[in-house]
Amino acid sequence: MARYFRVGLDGKLEKSVQMMGKYDDEGKPVPGTGKEFDEDVHAPKVRAAFEKEMDFWLKDWLPRQEKAGRAGKKKGARP
Repeated sequence: MARYFRVGLDGKLEKSVQMMGKYDDEGKPVPGTGKEFDEDVHAPKVRAAFEKEMDFWLKDWLPRQEKAGRAGKKKGARP
């Protein structure tokens, strides 16, 4: 199973597609057995999967960006 998300430039989920297919005895996908399902982007299960995916991919640079924004501001600094 694979799930693909399309996200707008504003960071909102626009589309979610889930793909499923059959596997052979060795665990490799069988060509031509895949099916594509569009999912409701407002469904709780889809929203949870999207949030989990965003947390995974943004975990590294988001804290650095927040720290960089605070680094320029020092306590007691004169304007």
